[in-house]
Amino acid sequence: MSDPQTEKRRKFIINVVYFVLIAAVVIFTVRYGLKAILPFVFGLVVSMVLQPIIRFFTKKCHLKKKFATVLSLVLFYCTIGVLLAFICVELAATATELIANIPDYYTNTVAPALENFAFNLEHTLKNWFPDLTTTIDDTIAEFSGSLGSTLTTLSKSLLGTAANMAGKLPRMLLNTLIAIISSFFISLDYFDITHFLLRQMNSRTRSLVIRVKNELGSTLIKYLKSYSLILGWTFIELIIGLSIMKVHNAGLISLVIAVFDILPVIGSGLFLLPWTVVSFIIGDIGRGIGLLILYLIITIVRNIIEPRIVGEQVGLPAIVTLMAMVVGTYLFGGIGLLGLPVALAIIKSLNDQGVINLYRDVADTNADDGPKGDFFTRLLQTLKENAQKNKQMMQKKKQ
Repeated sequence: MSDPQTEKRRKFIINVVYFVLIAAVVIFTVRYGLKAILPFVFGLVVSMVLQPIIRFFTKKCHLKKKFATVLSLVLFYCTIGVLLAFICVELAATATELIANIPDYYTNTVAPALENFAFNLEHTLKNWFPDLTTTIDDTIAEFSGSLGSTLTTLSKSLLGTAANMAGKLPRMLLNTLIAIISSFFISLDYFDITHFLLRQMNSRTRSLVIRVKNELGSTLIKYLKSYSLILGWTFIELIIGLSIMKVHNAGLISLVIAVFDILPVIGSGLFLLPWTVVSFIIGDIGRGIGLLILYLIITIVRNIIEPRIVGEQVGLPAIVTLMAMVVGTYLFGGIGLLGLPVALAIIKSLNDQGVINLYRDVADTNADDGPKGDFFTRLLQTLKENAQKNKQMMQKKKQ
């Protein structure tokens, strides 16, 4: 007869290895396999989202199912297309105006400001260190040369990045086209596909999959609400700050920065930090300080409210949400930033409903411990019970 303690350790090791293998398979699949099936995943998600609209058209408007499906998808993609077209046209107009004014802006503002800065710096250093005049001249000349080479390298890098993106554009367009086509096919045969997949499962697995699907839909809606609130907060902070600084087109600029601030990795610093540096270089110290303060406020507020808002919406503690975002970004990139908190929220909801039992909740511990005693009383009782079990085991061995 094996030792109970040894048996517990063996089960624990088996469970740990089991979950590590599952985690490794999930990480490998998401990082390397998801790209291949991402257009079809997008089509499936769009089909799931549009099902309530399709049911509305079939039941309330008495349309045939295929016609209602096609109509829903056309309205969906037309709405998305109009919004993207409007945003792209506004951004293109603003970018064209900005690019057209860059040469004059550099010649009339940036170049004189750089020359004035270099002259003042050289004059100040020569006054402080008169014995190092030759060294200072050589250092400034070398710095000017290195600055020019750095700008040249940067411009080449930007051109290379643009060429790389242009090279990926046909594949992106192809994936987008596949995603749209797959959403039509999946939507037309949505119930046949889902029923076929469900028939391949036993009753317990089928029930679990249906619950996960329902929880996924509600969790994604909560996520959209959460990030809509965060985007609204960022937009309000930006438009107030830029309006105080009397920035032209403050509303459009605030909206663009707020949208990019939601995206993983990019953030508002992509716009505000270079803008701050340029403001300091051209001598607009007030605007530079204002932009830097605005960036710090947005960053601090975002880091405080994001875990709290997302956690409250999806039912996770703020610290768990923050940890899930950090770990998810580290393991899976931008997908993990949203995906891991969503997965944890679904797991928590299913565990609360008793569908799965991955961890013990407060209600479970209270039910086991009974109404009597506080934590320390229960702890002493547990220690006594373990001592009695060990004593009984020793007596059996002696016999």
